[in-house]
Amino acid sequence: MLSKNPDDVNLQDMEEKLQRKLHAAQVHEDESRDNQDNPIKYTMEFLALNPGELEQLITYFSYIDLDRDGFIMMEEFCEWLDMPMSDYVSHIFNITDALDDHHRLDFGEFIKAVATFNMLQGEEVLKLLFAMFDPDGQGFITGEELLEILSVLNPYARGRTTRTLKEFDLPKTNKVTYTMVKNLHIGYPNMFHPAFHFQDIVRKKIFGLPWWERKLRKYMATKNKLRSAQMTSQQVDKAKEVREERRERKAQRKVKRIDMARADKSQFVRALFIAKNVADALMPDIDIGNGKSMNVFTNMEEEEMERKRKEEEAAF
Repeated sequence: MLSKNPDDVNLQDMEEKLQRKLHAAQVHEDESRDNQDNPIKYTMEFLALNPGELEQLITYFSYIDLDRDGFIMMEEFCEWLDMPMSDYVSHIFNITDALDDHHRLDFGEFIKAVATFNMLQGEEVLKLLFAMFDPDGQGFITGEELLEILSVLNPYARGRTTRTLKEFDLPKTNKVTYTMVKNLHIGYPNMFHPAFHFQDIVRKKIFGLPWWERKLRKYMATKNKLRSAQMTSQQVDKAKEVREERRERKAQRKVKRIDMARADKSQFVRALFIAKNVADALMPDIDIGNGKSMNVFTNMEEEEMERKRKEEEAAF
């Protein structure tokens, strides 16, 4: 931006102010607090921004901050987008805790809110809408609140909104769950279209749709890797748990056989129990697939446990 207007004093001051914020974010000692307290650094890491992209965001902000005071209002942002101001827009910035006491946005909070909103996908936008009237996460809103959401999105079609809700047949308890809202969206997608349309407008105006699509693909790829790693970790923990259980059962089998051998007068039966204990101890509980162990005694016991479990379920 400055490269195009090197003599603009206001832009120089703004650039220096933003650079100081960025530097403060980068040198913060506590990483977790760093990300929360420094929205510029948070956004840079969340979107993997390079210096050129950060400079482009500064340019976008300057287009909105016409008085060059380092702050913008939500109304100014909507005017730049050529979109009407609404409670939905307020909710986007409120839920990200971006506004200061005067309902203004500085550069850092602005790009953090935009990044958070633009990286929402599909159903996440619906959840954002639902949270407008369920901030405490109770799991439901009222029919009147659902009507308010749809009226915010469709301010000039309240009659159509009311008719749609009558057709949808809201519950008599007046408790509307998120699943109901999701089903309403599936049946009447046009009612929620303005929420997704607003996101498209913001994406087009800031970097453009292809840029956000690339970021979303990378984000989902990273998310899937983390999920796979988590599943692998869970599988390892499960395998460890199974090994511990088998070790305990093996010790119990040993004690049980010793007690049975001592209680039996037959030398042959005693020798048989001792032989089984020796064999059981020598066979490792190594998993050979399909939940089977190399130890035949373990397999026999687990098959018997499974048989009893099924009998109990059938009886119940």
